[in-house]
Amino acid sequence: MSSLGSIFDPNEGGRRGEDLRFRIEVPRSALGTDRGYMASVPTSISKGEQRIERAEAAVDGGTIPLYLPKTFKSGSVLRLRGQGARSPGEHPGDLFLEIQVIDDGWTPPWAPTLPTIFWFGLMAASGCSYWLLMG
Repeated sequence: MSSLGSIFDPNEGGRRGEDLRFRIEVPRSALGTDRGYMASVPTSISKGEQRIERAEAAVDGGTIPLYLPKTFKSGSVLRLRGQGARSPGEHPGDLFLEIQVIDDGWTPPWAPTLPTIFWFGLMAASGCSYWLLMG
């Protein structure tokens, strides 16, 4: 797989292949995890009437690991440098992934729910009562 490069690095020079765009959906439960998310990106992407082969498709086999922070915003676009279309004698273009975060019904363990708030309040009240009675 190609290495991450800075957007401020100078271009390799010379001509480049086409940039490709693709949209994927990532479940909210995959955000902020150590295991990341294995995104399925086809080895060839439709652009108009034709299908264009991705440069890194032979290396990644159609799956790209993504490690996205818990605060990642749906609709954001990631640029994967050198993973776009390759043309003979040219450097490959870039692959732009539009990430749509979908709700998969998973609630993070830290998200307060009404029963959780109720039980914490009840325990706090009983703790205070205990200290008042025993203190």
